[in-house]
Amino acid sequence: MKAGQTCVVNNTNTTLSEMFDYIAALEFGGYPHFVVFARMPETNPQVLHSRGLHGVPKNKLQSFVQRIRLMKEPSIMRVLTAGPMKQRGLQATTKVLYTGIFFDAPSKRRIAETFLKNARIESLLNNVCNFHVTTKFLPTKDCVEAVGVGMKVSVEITGFYAHREVQILTVGKIGNGFEAKVGNEVPHITISTRNVQPSVANHALKHCTPIAIEPPVVVHGVVGAFMRGSGDILTDIKALPKDWDVLPPRGGGGRRSNRGSRSPSSPSARRSDKERSSSHGRGRRPSSGNSRRTRRLGQSSTPSPRRRSIGRGAATTPDGFSNRPYETAPAEHEGKARSGDGAYRVSRPTGHSAAARRSNGVGASNESGRSSGWHDNNFSARMSS
Repeated sequence: MKAGQTCVVNNTNTTLSEMFDYIAALEFGGYPHFVVFARMPETNPQVLHSRGLHGVPKNKLQSFVQRIRLMKEPSIMRVLTAGPMKQRGLQATTKVLYTGIFFDAPSKRRIAETFLKNARIESLLNNVCNFHVTTKFLPTKDCVEAVGVGMKVSVEITGFYAHREVQILTVGKIGNGFEAKVGNEVPHITISTRNVQPSVANHALKHCTPIAIEPPVVVHGVVGAFMRGSGDILTDIKALPKDWDVLPPRGGGGRRSNRGSRSPSSPSARRSDKERSSSHGRGRRPSSGNSRRTRRLGQSSTPSPRRRSIGRGAATTPDGFSNRPYETAPAEHEGKARSGDGAYRVSRPTGHSAAARRSNGVGASNESGRSSGWHDNNFSARMSS
């Protein structure tokens, strides 16, 4: 790709996220390539098994075919929106989602103004982030205790990167030698995104070349912990809730698929070997009151436990560090500059972005005119204007 040659980057992708690293390299690296997604026509597991050279079981081939059907037609925009694959072995061990350097309202305004001024644009993207420098995602108990929650540090903003899907400020020196505690390869502040996840900023910085800001801009923040569930930002180690360092284990191991995993508390997971052996018929157990038929007849059934999703709270600590994003604009101010404590605009997805989010995902082109083609079973390329 760097030599500008036509190449096949990989194969055997069954989900959009499996292609993310390659599309991110192309999109953020500025390569001039035209992307073509190809799908082989055969979907019969029996035929695929007879052709295979690696002894892949038929049930595995069937699951591959099913995932490809669920994936539908890929495009550059759909792959970027899906985000990267889940990391193996990455699992939370405490109630702290991540630690980082957080900023108060005046510092957030200065950060936003710094980006808009140097990028020479009038608007942030529609999803404005909670400005912070992440030090560790899913930290252990020892990491939280060693990071120095409550420490006030200075942060030097040294560069910026503006893309149609993500806007970023890069960070240089951090006071008190704090750079060594930052886990990201390139310390940064994610400003805003359009359709992609904020974590895509890490992948963008692997391939892009940020533009330097001269002279660097210095802002001040405090080290804190972002709590799971509540979304509170705590900047005092003593304010951490009881049992913050204990998180009940979850089933499915460290890696979770994009479609989620079955809860270990589900009926099938709770079945004992004795129940399985005594069940009438293969793979079944005797009918109970908690069946589809009894529920249809109006009888009560025990509801399955609900998962608690990670939400965004609105708590503000006594020292003024809030987890609210920078200046969320109401709908009536959309596309209009606001006067007063900070001039800004909030842009919404353009017609191009809306087209890229269509259900078929065919022909999503970027601002430089590149398009992503789709090769269907008879390998005829279909493109949209």
